[in-house]
Amino acid sequence: MTTGDIVGRDEELAALHAFFDTAGEGPAAVVLEGEAGIGKTTIWQAGVEAARERGLRVLTARPAEAERGLAHVVLGDLFEEVLDQVLPALSAPRRRALEAALLLDETAEQPVDPRTLGVAVRTALQALAERTPVVLAVDDIQWLDASSASALAFALRRMADDRVLLLLARRLVEGAQPSDLDRALGADSVQPLVIGPLSVGALHRFLGDRLGRTFARQTLLRIHEASGGNPFFAFELARALGADVGPLQPLPVPETLEELVRARLADLSVSTRAALELASALGAPSVSLLERAGIAPDALEAAVGAHVIERENGSIRFTHPLLSSVLYQCLSGEERRRLHERLAAIVDDPLVRARHLALATDGPDAGVAVVLDEAATRAVGRGAPAVAAELGEHALRLTPPDAEGDRQRRALASARAHRTAGEWIRARSIVTDLLSRTPTGSERAEALVLLAELESLDGSIDLLEEALGAAAASPALQSDIH
Repeated sequence: MTTGDIVGRDEELAALHAFFDTAGEGPAAVVLEGEAGIGKTTIWQAGVEAARERGLRVLTARPAEAERGLAHVVLGDLFEEVLDQVLPALSAPRRRALEAALLLDETAEQPVDPRTLGVAVRTALQALAERTPVVLAVDDIQWLDASSASALAFALRRMADDRVLLLLARRLVEGAQPSDLDRALGADSVQPLVIGPLSVGALHRFLGDRLGRTFARQTLLRIHEASGGNPFFAFELARALGADVGPLQPLPVPETLEELVRARLADLSVSTRAALELASALGAPSVSLLERAGIAPDALEAAVGAHVIERENGSIRFTHPLLSSVLYQCLSGEERRRLHERLAAIVDDPLVRARHLALATDGPDAGVAVVLDEAATRAVGRGAPAVAAELGEHALRLTPPDAEGDRQRRALASARAHRTAGEWIRARSIVTDLLSRTPTGSERAEALVLLAELESLDGSIDLLEEALGAAAASPALQSDIH
């Protein structure tokens, strides 16, 4: 899509062009903000195209909601096309860290050090920016995985005059906090660009371009009012109108957008809907992965023709995240578990496989819990504590009631991972629950030490003294506490 194809967004596009004029003046960001369906991704894509037309080096990533709990997904997407240029610029330790984080070196024995990885990312970006200004373009940053955010923020905080720009897009929700990338640059270097509703005139042109038809002014005004000028909502409402609907007839507007989306999906065949349901359970669906799951190519073709999904270089993406969300939410618990069971059998990444196994398992299962233990340990090794914490909690959930020792060990491991990931409130909650179940012994001592690390100085002293008493049977543990 060219910028000339975009209707009603002249001011936003002009702002992006002005932003790209600042390339070379040091790190800065523009953040496209707006509600779901307002057109952020369309403007983001136009910005990517405009930057490339100017000769800037653009690295892109489009994370999905289901990928948020995975490790270094966005980092891998950003560097995928330029690894042959950046790896030679890194020292051996930094190269090993980046290769391990991006799964280029599965033989790495040592965990990825977050600082080394952050320095590697900074060095890689600086090497690229020496040749031409670099634009990091990330859509839907509300779904940016924590490990990628940490590495990128570390790098950005340590840049001064480097020619690196960020083009970001995020869903605007009440109470939303700045992202790690915003905070890394500082408020003075971040330009928010709120994407508002389309005017009635712009909506008229938009619907004419997309649907090849026009509407009576009163009907158009009612579509605009019902949609709030949101292009996605307006498009769906207009699609729902029959060809012979007169201006005085009521609009067939569902009570909620979810019902509207369900009505649209209801027209799809059983095989196409089955393909889409499977895709909705995947973080990063692809044609090859769905075919491995037994999905016929014509089912995907029908979904593309219905404008529910789009394909690009073998990848599949829903044309709007709400389509995926509604599909998944419409499934029963048993249907979801069956989907995840199928996916666990065909995905390659052991962390992704473990997550699908967890979501496919309803009650206690010692075998799956062990797989999750191993995956959590692997996630720690990749420098992805947030992923390790999630996998650890799944392992805890699936631990049989009579395996109290395993439960205590997994609770401690998950709490430590949450602490490392910066989720101190969740870590404290897990430890507090563990202490209520563990009256004595070394496990209680370890939990008290961890809780002390999460508390203020005054409170930690009392906890450590209690931990010493609980560790009376373990001189080695007492020594560690001292």
